[in-house]
This record gives sequence, C-alpha cells and structure tokens, in this order.
Amino acid sequence: MRNRIIATCLSVTTLLLTFIFTFASLTGCNKDDDKTSDGETTEEYIYVPESTTSDGTIDPSEAGDGICFLNRFVKAGVELKCANYKEGVTYNWTITSMISGDTKTFSNTTGTYTPTEYDIESMITVSVDGYEDLSIYFSNLPVMYFTSDTRYKAITKDKYSSAYLRMQGNSYINKGLYEGACELKVRGNSTASLEKRPFKLKLESKENLLDMGGGLSRHWVLLANAIDHTLMRNKLLYDFSGAIGTEYYMRSENVVLIYNGEYYGVYQLCEQIRVDDARIDVFDWEEAAEEAAKAVTRKLLTAGDITKDEFDATYTKIEDKLLGDYSWIDSGKFSYAGETYLFSDLGIDLPDTTGGYLIEMDFYSKNSPNLATMPTAYLQPLYFSDPEPETQAGVNSLKKTSLYKNAVKYVQTFEYALHSDDFFFRNSDVHYQATGMPDWGGWGGWGGWGGWGGNLPKTDAKDIWGYTYYKVEYKDNEHDGYHYSQLFDFDSLVQNFIFCEFAMNWDSMKNSFFYYKDVDGLAKIGPQWDFDWAWGNINMYNINTNYPTAWHTTIDEFTREQYYQKVQWNRMLIRDPYFLVNAYELYKEIRGTVIMDMIKNGGIIDTYESYIRMAALANDERWKSTYRSYKGQEFDDAMESMRDFLMTRIMWLDEQFESLDTFIKSLGYYKTSNRLTVSDVSIGDTTTTVTATVKDNKIKTIAFQINGTKIIDVAVTDGIASLTINNSDLITDGSLNCIEIKAKDANGKYIYNEAGSNPGVWNLTLSNYTAFAINSNN
Repeated sequence: MRNRIIATCLSVTTLLLTFIFTFASLTGCNKDDDKTSDGETTEEYIYVPESTTSDGTIDPSEAGDGICFLNRFVKAGVELKCANYKEGVTYNWTITSMISGDTKTFSNTTGTYTPTEYDIESMITVSVDGYEDLSIYFSNLPVMYFTSDTRYKAITKDKYSSAYLRMQGNSYINKGLYEGACELKVRGNSTASLEKRPFKLKLESKENLLDMGGGLSRHWVLLANAIDHTLMRNKLLYDFSGAIGTEYYMRSENVVLIYNGEYYGVYQLCEQIRVDDARIDVFDWEEAAEEAAKAVTRKLLTAGDITKDEFDATYTKIEDKLLGDYSWIDSGKFSYAGETYLFSDLGIDLPDTTGGYLIEMDFYSKNSPNLATMPTAYLQPLYFSDPEPETQAGVNSLKKTSLYKNAVKYVQTFEYALHSDDFFFRNSDVHYQATGMPDWGGWGGWGGWGGWGGNLPKTDAKDIWGYTYYKVEYKDNEHDGYHYSQLFDFDSLVQNFIFCEFAMNWDSMKNSFFYYKDVDGLAKIGPQWDFDWAWGNINMYNINTNYPTAWHTTIDEFTREQYYQKVQWNRMLIRDPYFLVNAYELYKEIRGTVIMDMIKNGGIIDTYESYIRMAALANDERWKSTYRSYKGQEFDDAMESMRDFLMTRIMWLDEQFESLDTFIKSLGYYKTSNRLTVSDVSIGDTTTTVTATVKDNKIKTIAFQINGTKIIDVAVTDGIASLTINNSDLITDGSLNCIEIKAKDANGKYIYNEAGSNPGVWNLTLSNYTAFAINSNN
C-alpha cells in the first residue's frame, strides 16, 4: 500500500499546486436584456469564438454581427473594447464594485476602457442609446452566467427549471467553457432552505466543465458553501482525499455566479457523485435501461410504428417504464406496447447482480418510502444512491431484485465481521440486531423510535451506553470465513479513517458517506463529500464542533445525535491492531508531503487564500446579512479561525502519532493484556519466528493473526507458543508487519476480558501484538 499511495500523493499535490498557481483574471461577452417580474435582468450572451490571444482579446473579424466586447474575459491592464456599434455613438460606462458597493460612471466615444486591479470583482456595463446594455463581470475566478424565465428564489427542489448558461474563462482556462441550454434545481438537505441556494446543474449536452479532468458529463452541482465563509473547506478536502489515494474524488473549482444579470456570489462548481464513466466507473444499471429504451425506440421507428417526431416521447416513456420497474435486472426482459424484448436481443449483456451500485449513508433517509433504504443490524442508515428510483413503485421494485438483496447481505456480512472477535465473519458466530433503543433503569425508551412501535423483542444484551440488542439468525454461506478486508477494500478503509481524523467533521460517518461496488471486486469507501462543518466551523445550528484535540472516531460530543454513530465502522476498526498499524503508516507517509504542502507558508492554503480573497470579500458583501443568525465570520476572520483550528489539530495529531504505541494507546479501543506477550521476533533470510510467552494457565492455545487475514493456532507448552512464518507470506518492502496473538481456552474459544467488553457490540479478547519490518533489499 505504502509505495502506491505516496506516488499518488505527490502527483496529485503537484497538480493541485500547479493548477492554483496558474489561475489569473477571468470574464465574458453578452447582449439583449429584458426584465423579469421581480426586477432581475434576463441577459442573453452572444457566442464568442474560442480563438483568443493570451490576453483574451478577439480579432474583430471573428466577432460576428451582434454587439459585444472584443474580449473573452477581463484582465487588468488589457483594454476592453466594444464592437459592432454605429459610428459616432456615445458609450456610457458603469462599473459597480461588489466589494465596496461603489459605482463609477463615465462616458466616451472610443468604446474602450482599460480596467485596473481596483476593478476586480466589479460588473462592467456599457449603455448606448438604441442598443441593449452590454455587461461583463471582472473576477479572478471563472464566471457562470445563467439566464432563465425562473427567478433565483423560485427554483425548487422538486423539479428542474430551464436556463441558458454561458461560461467565462481566462488565459489559462480556455477549455470546458460551456455555452448552451441547461436545467437547475435546488439540492441538499439542511442547506437547501438557506437564502444562498445550492443547485443541481444538468447540461443539455456533455461537457468537461473548466477541463477539470474527470471527463464529459451532463451532471454537475453548484455548492453554495453558505456557512463556510472561507469558501474552501470542501475544495481543500475533496482534493486532499484524492491526494491520499481515494480512487474517486469529485473535482471542483470556485466560480462567480451571475443569474439573470444579478450577482449571487461565489459557488463551488463540482462534479456530481454518481455512477458514470466520468465519475464512479462501475457497471451502470440505469445506463443499461437507457440503452435498451433507445434500441427499442429505434426498432419502432424502423418498423414505421412511430414517426421521427414521436421518437423522443417514445424513448422517454420506455425509459420511465424501465426505471419504474426494475424486474428486468433479474429477468433480462421487459414488455412495451404488447411486445416483449430481451436485453440480449438488443445487444445488451447484463452482468451478475453482485455490484454496479453506489450506496449513501444519511439519517434523512430513515424510514423514507421514496428511497431504497437498507439499514444494517447496527442501524447504519444506508440507501441506494445509484440506481436511484424516482418513484415509490420504482423503490419497491428495486427492493425485490437480487441486486438489492445481494447489496444488503454483502454489507451486513461486512458489518458483522467488524463486530466479531477476530474480524472474520462466521455463520457460527452469535449475531445481534440493535434496537436503537436505550434501556435506562428499566424504562422502555423512546416508544416508537427506531420503528419498533414500543413492541421490543426480548433483550439479549445491553451495551455500555444503555442500548439494547437481541440475537438473530444470520447466514451468508458465500462469505462464511471472510475477513472484512476481503469484502471492503482495505486501503480505502484506512484512507477514510485518516481522512475523518484530519477533517474533524461533524457529519463524517453520519451523513453524506458513500461507498460503491462494481460487479467484480471489493466494495470501496468514497467519494468523500460535504465538509462545510469541518475544522471547527461555525454553523447555523450553533453546535460546538471546535474540538481540535480529540479523536473524531471516539469523541462523545460527536456521537450524541444518533445512536448509530456510537457503533460506526471506524470505531470497530480501531479495535484491530493490523488496521491501526496501517493507519499509523499512512499518517506518517502523508504528514511530510500532502499535509505539509497544504499548511506550509506559501502552500496550498496560502496560495488559494490569495487567489480567492477578492471574490470572497465580494461574496461576504452579498451575503453577510445572512451570517448574523449564527454569528458567522466574514472571510478574513473565518480564514484565521480555520488556520488556528487546523494548526492546533495537526500539532495534536503529531503528538498522538509520535509512535505506534502512543497512537494505539491514545485511541484506547485496542487494549493489550499482560497475561500474554510477544517475547521474541527472530527474522531470518527466509523465515521469521514469533514467540509468545503466556502467564495464565487458562490460556491453552495462542491464535497468531498474521497481518489480519490469516490465523494459525499454536498450542502453549510450558508457557510458550512459537510460530515460524515464511517471509514470502509477510510484507518485505520495509513496511510494518503486524502479528496479533490472541488467547484461547481448552475448548478452543477466545478468552475475554469481560470488564473491557461491550455487550452486543464487541468482545475484548485477551490479546497482544508486535509490529516489525522486513526489507528484502537489505
């Protein structure tokens, strides 16, 4: 893992630094305006040729017939020049600063103006009698101009509103500048009700916006970052996730949003999380439905059953049918207009139903009839994010498919492996179902909370927090004997833990948590999402998240809101010394590279702050009246607070990661026993011998767990148990091996420390460990 990840870290960080340093001043060109009912200006923007010089100027011969600027963007010191007006007209210029609110006006007959640095974050408008006003926005950021018949405040979450988009770049960003039809709707949960609104953006045609590198797609989001006044937490952490090796992360850039001629501040243009060739590249069941709908529609057109004018409507009708009834996933066929069609006859090969899905965790999904929910035995609120049925009938049909049932069983087996004594799933183990209900002093808890309606099964266990559990029968013959790392990609689990601890985000492992699985291969955590509450940020609920010197995984203050946070997956994983060894190594690996590149003087944060500051000040001026409800800071103060938190946190993390021993003891969930110890590790050329010494005569066998995934039992003789391991079965690249030793009794059962166990959640086995490196090159 180590060598692969460090290469990724360096390459992504270098790219990020290069990308930030190459940003410069940005802009656009337009025509025709009218007024909407609420006074917003609806502007249509004239097409400007792609070919520009490095300063953004356009050759007059390429300007077309309509009025425009001979500039694709505004740059300080580069003359703005109007084109295609009659000779002799007077040009009336208005330059309105979005930072100060000041307006500068003047007139000339040249139709030119050379902007200065003082004009950054200003709307520049030219008025000429007999012509529509011509405007362009001057910013250090890319600019997105939307025009729509729907007012900004009238855009809803329920349905899309049609709009037209034109994008403005700069000397360095001259690709991925979309111009064309699009649709917008409100997105998000808690942020959807705020005045600065987040949007889902769907383009009419695929584009790799701003040439971000993820690939062509119609689906994007505009994050408002309404409570993060640094405007960079999400971007920094999305990029950080990519830098530490997360397979898929959402690329993004901050932009200025102009809607119907009005300035609406800074938004984060970001790739949308979805199954897609350009996003999460696993088998796409919904794309298979679309392909089938197109194939059948073409057949109907060829047969003369429909006309060309009926093609789109027929295609949509068939697609809606397929996405409203997922039974074809198992049957491989569907009916339309009295005819039955086989996917195989349409040239579409449907794979096994072992993957091709994206799963999300969010407490908003609980008991929702409109989501294909799949809560686990420990009540992790998971649901299908992709495929994502849009109707309740579609949800019900998806839940009947083997795709859904396989996904439910796969994650449940994984969860039971996390809660087991040695992190292997076994049919023979005792399995529990959480009620999510506390039993404090015999009180029956919260009545109907958790869906029990007050009728709880018999309690078989009560955990240290007072929550109750009952035993259930559960079997998974296919994965009987699997270690959790044989179900979920181990690297992605380690990366997710380090990410959560670095971000110290209120919502991590509670909301906006994703994992995905292809038809073949393991499930993987990611992409990381939604971090405007990270790094101690002030929020609209006035919840204190300012805990820079605590573990995100174990802090009680971050788990009071929802029961399932107390049994979240990271808490189970930090009971495993093999996992902890790898987490320790990853932190050490990225501390001097990825983290240092972010926090050092002149590093990513400093550079990005300098780049975005003027746009952020303008954003503050536009939206600061909304900050008062939660004492939100403006940009400069917010940056100072974020830096203070981050530097305090990193210094604290460095102390915890000083050594492997300090790291494990600091977390406190894996506890060693002095009744058995690793007394010797002898590393030879071809073999390594590990010796355990036992001080308790009840311990009859030592289970040697080698790097998590292999267990070998050795009988104790005269207080000693030794195991010789072929070096070919160990890690020999200089990274740490972890050998855990566990105590078993005369019946071959693990021996527990009852005082340290958590009934219904985990047993604390008598255990100890050692970690050592073998370097075959030496």
